[in-house]
Amino acid sequence: MKESELAAVVVEWLERNRWDVYQEVKVFGGRVADIVAIGPDGASWVIECKARASQSVIHQALKHVGSATWISVAIPALIRDEARRRFENQINGKLHGWISIQEWRNTRYYPGPLPQNEHIDPRLDVRQFVRPEYKRWAKAGSASGIQWPPYNQTREVLAVGRHVLPVDADLSGSVTIKRGRKVSK
Repeated sequence: MKESELAAVVVEWLERNRWDVYQEVKVFGGRVADIVAIGPDGASWVIECKARASQSVIHQALKHVGSATWISVAIPALIRDEARRRFENQINGKLHGWISIQEWRNTRYYPGPLPQNEHIDPRLDVRQFVRPEYKRWAKAGSASGIQWPPYNQTREVLAVGRHVLPVDADLSGSVTIKRGRKVSK
């Protein structure tokens, strides 16, 4: 199972459970979270996806400590009990559980022993970084690593701005733009 296929199953599962889901979200420090989900109660969940269980997915997820209510990883289902126990031991005390995905879209969440994070650092809080564009721009787990670049936001503002003021508008006085209308002070 490819990472993008695994992430698509997680996104679908979260949306079915009434979470707002954002993908490939650029967060504090330039890091990118595969999936950021905001629950109906305002709780935040960062989920890192990998095509196999490894230390790298755990380290990737640990970079988000202090930024969300829950931090977890999503990996393909571990069929052998021994492999499952070994992975659980690796994440115990570090993450808020893990999500297991089977090929036939059977999704199971294994909660970890950590309580939800009540003390989110306001500078790191992922909720301040989510934007509507992250719902549609790039799919989590895509090999291309595409994210919503800042220049796209500038392009959108300029596209709207072209329709706000006529080309011959007098801008010599103090002018502000409010909701598409020119307003002089």
